[in-house]
Amino acid sequence: LERHLNNTKVQVEIPGDHGDPKFVVEAAKRRRDADAREAKRLNDRPGFDEVWCVFDGDKHEHFKGACQMARDSGIGLAASNPCFELWLLLHFEDVRSQLHRDEVSRRLKRHLPTYEKGMRGSFAMTKATLDVASYRARALASRTSEYEESQPFTAVVELVALLSSL
Repeated sequence: LERHLNNTKVQVEIPGDHGDPKFVVEAAKRRRDADAREAKRLNDRPGFDEVWCVFDGDKHEHFKGACQMARDSGIGLAASNPCFELWLLLHFEDVRSQLHRDEVSRRLKRHLPTYEKGMRGSFAMTKATLDVASYRARALASRTSEYEESQPFTAVVELVALLSSL
């Protein structure tokens, strides 16, 4: 999926086993490194200024390792614990304690009854409360990190801020 924001090209790729965070980071590294090799071969600059990974933390045994691998590789990380939908829920509710992904989905459905995981248009449905969600996500981040499985966390706010600035 490719989108253009002003003079910026955003390319979204979903690796085959997109549920495993380690696989997502490894795929991002391979793609970035292949792009850099091709740019060097052509005596050109790499096509990617930044590479980011977005994935959920719950029920993934490789979550912590994938987060560390992304950081060690200079890859941006928009991880969420327990799931991406926490970011969307923060547009409507303040969340201060860990919720199971099913509870996050149930509560999100109260606000967005038609929401389905992975559906398009969630940004348009939530952009009116982007500032509130950003404040809440940063408040969570000030108390915990993606490595603490017992606490809610989302760094999607950082990727959204970057994209909004373009």
